[in-house]
Amino acid sequence: MKTIETAVSAPEQISNLQLALRRVLKSLVLKTDPESPLIELPISQLRCLYTVAEQQGRKMHDLCETLRVGLPAVSQIVDRLVRRELIERRADPQDRRVVRLHLTHHAQAILDDASNARDARMAATLSHLSTAEIKRVTRALETIAQAAEKVEATERDTAPPISAHSDPMVELMSRRTGKYRGRVASIVSPTALDSGQMIRGLGVRRPSSPRAKLAAKPQ
Repeated sequence: MKTIETAVSAPEQISNLQLALRRVLKSLVLKTDPESPLIELPISQLRCLYTVAEQQGRKMHDLCETLRVGLPAVSQIVDRLVRRELIERRADPQDRRVVRLHLTHHAQAILDDASNARDARMAATLSHLSTAEIKRVTRALETIAQAAEKVEATERDTAPPISAHSDPMVELMSRRTGKYRGRVASIVSPTALDSGQMIRGLGVRRPSSPRAKLAAKPQ
């Protein structure tokens, strides 16, 4: 690994970069219209929704591989999105036994609104930069993205495979601790997490939103 000689220490470089990225994420990337129905969705459902949007007609197996989540958990996530009328299952016209996932018209309209709002905010932000500054920022972000993608690819290649029947929360916690697999498996379920119930013995609570737009639909 190359050593970069600079007056700024490595820890300070990391801290400065993390702070800058957090500011960008907070003010630009993750800025969401408080009235958007997307704000009601848990992260797991948002990931699933955008993954289906990127390639409509995915099969459940393909979705599991992309999200790196077991089939039981993905099935529950998709069920909730179907009940919210955001995703629909359609039989493959070539093989009626195969089910493919598509966005509903309602979901497409919501994502289009979010995309338009994001584009408008980006345009407003870039109006404060010169053309030369925009080019420098773009090159810097591309460099960081390429480096991060290399790390991600290495982690993906070396990570143990996730069973089609595994619970992703169990897998995540067991990889982090290395010693709670049996204990967590007996107390964690996607249903408990999505409903905001306390995980006994771990003190973890997933917050539930009181907002009304999607709350009226079944979870």
